[in-house]
Amino acid sequence: EQCLAWPLLDHFRKGDLALADSYYASYFNMARLMQQKSNFVFHSHGARAIDFRTGKKVGKKDHIVTLNRPKKPDWMSDDEYASFPEMIVVRECEISAERPGYRPTKMVIVTSLTDDGKFSKLDLAALYSERWEVEVRLREIKSVLGLDHLNVKTPEMIDKMIWAFILAYNEIRRIMLEAGKILGKHPIRYSFNNAVKSFGIWWPELSRAQTPIEEHEIMVGLLAQI
Repeated sequence: EQCLAWPLLDHFRKGDLALADSYYASYFNMARLMQQKSNFVFHSHGARAIDFRTGKKVGKKDHIVTLNRPKKPDWMSDDEYASFPEMIVVRECEISAERPGYRPTKMVIVTSLTDDGKFSKLDLAALYSERWEVEVRLREIKSVLGLDHLNVKTPEMIDKMIWAFILAYNEIRRIMLEAGKILGKHPIRYSFNNAVKSFGIWWPELSRAQTPIEEHEIMVGLLAQI
């Protein structure tokens, strides 16, 4: 998983944000993102000893610390290792992470968002909680749309099927966004499963629309059902 994730870091740009669990909270992942002027909020790795009495205190169980570059991993070249800074400055704080249907969980996160004036502990907790939404969205694509099992045999067809599912997912999400705008409700609060069913019911009517006005009228009916 780390081998697959490492090349993906190249796609992060200035101002982008990475949300991930403790598996990705390594010095080199964090340093690489910071070199690219990207930000991150990670669940701190359990192997890292955290002492809130050290570093610059920001608040209760909230401080800014300096992490030193560890020894070179076996898989990393000497040149790549030398390209990383000898130390990075990060913020560590204890938050209460929430997931729908579960009790709040106390955990320590590590982040590049060190300005407590812009990012409070509550802000960071809310931000990290959004990571769970990513898990839910992936589950929707696999279970609701049926991407958990592909009846194809070639890599080329697998690529085509995945892109087809992603396009369908994005189109349904776009419709949910429009419904949220009309009805004044956050689109994330709609049931994706219900949206898929509504889309399936209204699609024959929508495909027969002859004019933009007809399409708009049908879309209004669809949005009202989501």
